[in-house]
Amino acid sequence: MINTLNKTDLELRNDVLSELSYEPSVTGTNIRVLLKDGAVTLSGYTTSYLEKWAAVNAVKRVTGVKAITDEIKVKIADIDRRTDEDITQAVIDFPREGSANESHGLP
Repeated sequence: MINTLNKTDLELRNDVLSELSYEPSVTGTNIRVLLKDGAVTLSGYTTSYLEKWAAVNAVKRVTGVKAITDEIKVKIADIDRRTDEDITQAVIDFPREGSANESHGLP
């Protein structure tokens, strides 16, 4: 029987990298993995919050990981960004007739 509780940091790092590559929601290669005494630090960036969440959860599945520090940043592509003005206009343009607001007596 293999003792998975006493993995070296190198073994754990390889397991974490394998789990990240196996996770279909993690598509980027911009995530860095550091290990010290079983504690994993994830850094770098993803292009969505879903990918960031999936990466952290993938690491949680690795046996022997004692702690996770999530320093991953999310860089949303320019094409997906919306300015404050865009959001304000979307709210103004939102159809009010037949909306959920009317059924609750809201203006």
